[in-house]
Amino acid sequence: MGLDSGEGVEVAGPAGTNLAGWTIVLYSGAKPNKAVTYDTINLNRVITNQGGGYGTLAFLHEPIQNGPQDGFALVNPSNKHILMERGRRLYADLH
Repeated sequence: MGLDSGEGVEVAGPAGTNLAGWTIVLYSGAKPNKAVTYDTINLNRVITNQGGGYGTLAFLHEPIQNGPQDGFALVNPSNKHILMERGRRLYADLH
């Protein structure tokens, strides 16, 4: 079994959005009911217009765990977040 390579997280949003202060917090869900943070990615870039007023940014990071309970949280500077697991949004606290 080989190691994954070229791993990362992609963020999409309106063009001009400044991600200064935003982070992606990676967590391991290996222990049921107790997710453990194992790394943080700082997102300090601005989303450019790739068409229609929206764009994407890729943040490469290795390794990213990809077990059935592993995931990440997108956290804004006010510590509000969206919790994701295997591409599914589980929780949003943005208000």
